Amino acid sequence: MARSSSIDRCRPVPQPRPNALVLLLAAYAALPALGGLLWLALGDDDPLRNRAPLDLLPIWELAVILVALRTGFSRRALAGILSPFERLALILFAAVALWGITMVAVDPAGAAERAGLRLLHVATGLALAHLLWRAGRGTAVSLALIAQPLVYLPVLALLYALYAGDPTMNWLGGPVGYWHVRIWGMSLAVALAAAAGLYAAAAPDLRGHLVWVAILVLLAAQLCFSGFRGGAAAVPVALALMTLVRPRRMLARLPAIAGALAAGAALSLAVPAPIEDYGLLHGLIGATPAWDQPSTVAGAGRMEIWSETLRLIGERPFLGYGHDQFGQHFRLGGLDYVQPHSAPLNVLFDFGLVGGAALTAVMVSLWAYGVAAVRTDDGTARLGAFGALQAVLAMALVDGALYHPEPLAMCALALTGLLAGTRRGGLQADPEAANDPPDAPADKGARNAQDQR
Repeated sequence: MARSSSIDRCRPVPQPRPNALVLLLAAYAALPALGGLLWLALGDDDPLRNRAPLDLLPIWELAVILVALRTGFSRRALAGILSPFERLALILFAAVALWGITMVAVDPAGAAERAGLRLLHVATGLALAHLLWRAGRGTAVSLALIAQPLVYLPVLALLYALYAGDPTMNWLGGPVGYWHVRIWGMSLAVALAAAAGLYAAAAPDLRGHLVWVAILVLLAAQLCFSGFRGGAAAVPVALALMTLVRPRRMLARLPAIAGALAAGAALSLAVPAPIEDYGLLHGLIGATPAWDQPSTVAGAGRMEIWSETLRLIGERPFLGYGHDQFGQHFRLGGLDYVQPHSAPLNVLFDFGLVGGAALTAVMVSLWAYGVAAVRTDDGTARLGAFGALQAVLAMALVDGALYHPEPLAMCALALTGLLAGTRRGGLQADPEAANDPPDAPADKGARNAQDQR
């Protein structure tokens, strides 16, 4: 057995071609555009959401995992990604989640199915981290997040030209390719934060400045056009946190970024909204009712939802109601809700104080490690991924950014890009690794920065 193990360790591991990673990330950037084109070509049997005929995100995630498996992705390769404390916290969280699904959940089959889908996002993030380390392209994740709504823009223009005045087109269900307008808005907010971070990290010439400003203007115009208030609020939060972490870089670019955001907001007003729920003005006018109006047929305000959710949490405070069981217990104003529009409340409802504390401990630990990596001298390239992650987390406080598959995938990608090349993100504990990635020195600096804290 010992001899066999020695041979296995010496066996060369296939290295992914850089083009494979580029193609995977390019495919991710093209998913909504491809979904919209498929809808235009093949039609749709769901008039409520205008969904694409094929759910492309799980297919892409499986492709990432398969490519990683062919290049040495294994349980042993994951040995260095979590600290012992984080492993214990995850074991505790898994125990609480399993107990909730099997012993408490009203719909255990549905809970198990949706837990499996969420684990797919986790596996994709781990697989992508493995590929990023071997190919040494951490910034590519941020570029993919930025590119997705830009690649989709021509499809959006085509849909607008064909269906802007068509009453049978459910624009509230989202421009086709994104199943809801909020998911589109979340993608735009994440892209905006990532673009601001990469722009701050870059040292461009005049042409480069103009390119980055143009990207920011286009993204800001789409975000304002969508009318998504959560995304509009998340971008300033992400900018503030990026400024706290890398003040010199960000302060040098903030005037240009602020100007681009203002120009994008003005540009969005030049295009008539396809329905009244779109547009910057609707986002501003509708902000107050969305927070505090009583439950009606049109929906309930956040405060009322959160108040009722807290009451339910108080009835089962320690272990919760089981994974994704909110819709089985929550009723307000005669409407059904599947999540409370707040990730912290959602976690407490599903897993209680015990499971919530365990999951929060892991996330905070990884987040702190990522902050330390960004603060290193060579960590500025991670600023885009850091900004994207902060945008997702900010939206998750007041919306379902950590509930729905698409923003969950964005979160996994952003965290992967943030940790890529560090010991955790690069999985350098793999004994089969032959070479350090180009940005591996950031790991030592990140650990030093974290120790000093």
